[in-house]
Amino acid sequence: MDNFDFDTRISRANTGSIKYNTATKRLADKGYTPLTVADMEFSVAPAIKKALYDAVEHGIYGYTMPDDAYIDAVLSFMQRHHDYSPSKDSLLITSGVVPALGMAVRAFTNEGEPVLFQPPVYTPFINTIKGNGRIPVENPLIKRNGKYEMDFEGLESILKNQKIKLMILCSPHNPVGRVWSVEELTTLAEIAEKYDLIIVSDEIHADITYKKHTVLANIGDMRERVITCMAISKTFNMAGLMCSNIFVENKQLYNQLRKRIIKEGNSTIPYFARAASIAAYTECDEWLCALLDYLKANFKMCYDFFDAHLPQVQYTVAEGTYLLWLDFSKLNMSDSELESFLVDKAEIDAIPGITFGTGGEGHVRFNVALPKAELSAALERLSKAIVSIR
Repeated sequence: MDNFDFDTRISRANTGSIKYNTATKRLADKGYTPLTVADMEFSVAPAIKKALYDAVEHGIYGYTMPDDAYIDAVLSFMQRHHDYSPSKDSLLITSGVVPALGMAVRAFTNEGEPVLFQPPVYTPFINTIKGNGRIPVENPLIKRNGKYEMDFEGLESILKNQKIKLMILCSPHNPVGRVWSVEELTTLAEIAEKYDLIIVSDEIHADITYKKHTVLANIGDMRERVITCMAISKTFNMAGLMCSNIFVENKQLYNQLRKRIIKEGNSTIPYFARAASIAAYTECDEWLCALLDYLKANFKMCYDFFDAHLPQVQYTVAEGTYLLWLDFSKLNMSDSELESFLVDKAEIDAIPGITFGTGGEGHVRFNVALPKAELSAALERLSKAIVSIR
């Protein structure tokens, strides 16, 4: 880890950063890092920078396709890190996982039909369902002893009583940080087969985990009914390069989704994303290991801080992602009061849990992928603010 610097703060002023451009101006003016949008405050790996420098030097930035060099790099990484070996002709490229979710919804369902999801969950899930004129059907997660579980009994009840073709799964789960076990995914697979359910599996955080992630397509016969969505964006902090890898191993489903992607003009790969991805997938394993160590240390710092100073704020131990899910319900504030308290008193920009839907009430999501000194300072501000209202 000594070879990589995760402690230096990098200014993102005048870069068009969504995280910073939407931050509370008063807090931004004080130099506080927002804990909101899920990108990281770390420079990319040196090998990625070099690949991009070389790509710039070439001088021609034309239309680009996922060629053998790109596909081989992606498949090698999947095999190495996830024991997942999809065929070359199962890969589709989109400009992001969220666009892929929308195209899958449009490819596999019709307007007015239901789509299943499991809140509290990443906000674009429900926005994509509603925005495309589909009916959102909730199968909320269950929280037991501070840990979230899938409600399989509720899931079966829904599928028994409604004809649902499509479910969107978040694996690992954003915001609650679960990495679903093989046993949980096996139960889900059995239910999917029983009710002939297609699952779009958003596995964008698959590489940022602290226990083993299992690709849903590796469970039973799920390769026949799953659309696996992965990307360079979270793992290597390259969301701005707009490139995701979508694996569809059922040929009929592949053709349906490919037709939709082509129709919407979303099938090529950005020139710079190709160069950066090849480097990321072939030369950056050591950097990724160092990143995971740093994130684990940041999480531990948070857990230790809450245990020692703020026991009234309950946390869910993250098994994956760099997102910390916090329960502030013991402060007895409404969601609007909590949001105002964090910004006005604690001087922290974070994502209110209510934006993640059912089950998000009284919760907040913190992004902990930032230099530990800045994270520590945010925790101190929070502690001071909570002490002041006792």
